[in-house]
Amino acid sequence: MVSGSETIPFHLIMTPSKPTKEEILDRLAALEEENQQLREQVEELEDLRKENKHLRAKLRWYEGPHTPPSKEQPGDEESSSSESDQRNL
Repeated sequence: MVSGSETIPFHLIMTPSKPTKEEILDRLAALEEENQQLREQVEELEDLRKENKHLRAKLRWYEGPHTPPSKEQPGDEESSSSESDQRNL
C-alpha cells in the first residue's frame, strides 16, 4: 500500500477534479506559447548548425592540403577532407 501524498503528482493535489473551461483555455494558451518558443529555439539552433557547417568548410578550404588540420571538436560527424563542402564555397 502506498502512503500519503508522495505518489500523487503535486498538480493533481492542488487542482479540483474537474478543471473549469477557463483553466483549460489558460493552460492551452500557455502550452501554445511554450510550443512557439521551442519552435523558435529549434529554428535558431538549425541556423547556428548551418553557419557552423559553413564556417568549418571555409576553415578547411583556407587550411589547404599542406596545413595541419585544425583541432576537431568532440562529436564532429564530418571528416576534415570533405570535398562536397569545399565545392560549396
